Amino acid sequence: MFNPNPSMSKVALSDGRSYVVVDNILRDPMQFIAHAVARRADFSPEDSHYYPGPELRLPPAAHQAFEAFFSQYIRGQLGARRTRSALCRMSMVTRKPENLEPFQRIPHVDGGPFQPGEGNFAMVLYLFKDERLGGTSFFRPRVDTATLSAMMARGQHMDRDAFSALIDSAPAYPTKTNAYFEKMATVPAAFNRALFYDGTIYHSGDIRHPELLSADPEQGRLTVNAFFGVRLNAC
Repeated sequence: MFNPNPSMSKVALSDGRSYVVVDNILRDPMQFIAHAVARRADFSPEDSHYYPGPELRLPPAAHQAFEAFFSQYIRGQLGARRTRSALCRMSMVTRKPENLEPFQRIPHVDGGPFQPGEGNFAMVLYLFKDERLGGTSFFRPRVDTATLSAMMARGQHMDRDAFSALIDSAPAYPTKTNAYFEKMATVPAAFNRALFYDGTIYHSGDIRHPELLSADPEQGRLTVNAFFGVRLNAC
């Protein structure tokens, strides 16, 4: 399933944390695309979490394979000592900016709150060849926790126009620094590239050309997304 000698690089962010990029991770990425095409009718409608598009749960064998790769090559580089759980799915971003919910217009974190010594790491594997569909950006808050929490709480009860005024931005995916978040880095998309990172880093898809989004697995922003519950290294 995986290339036996993966090409990987670890990159530091300005907040002291890091991410790992693995290029040409799969031996046969077209096999995953074929699976998505064959099961396109089984992609579920988007629900209330952050992802702005339909998803398809992968079979247990895929969960086990990505967990094994993560545990062998990635876990130690990102500061974890044990993998507690793994969840994998295929996803496609399809929602147009004007239809985004407020919480989809700001960077987010994955999971939590966590018990002491526990965390959540994530992976996004890009399975599209048009790099204009966008990679992933990382952010850090520019305001204190209380101010950020208050903004997010207010946003849950606002319509789209009111939220635009609150964050001083027209409807769009978060791709740049604003009053609440500073963009630290953007990892460009590349076909068969996997990005691993700490899910508690604020992040978002770097989607600058939403007119290219499609629900067709052969044309759209098709990814594999994985989440790994971990035990962290002792400080």
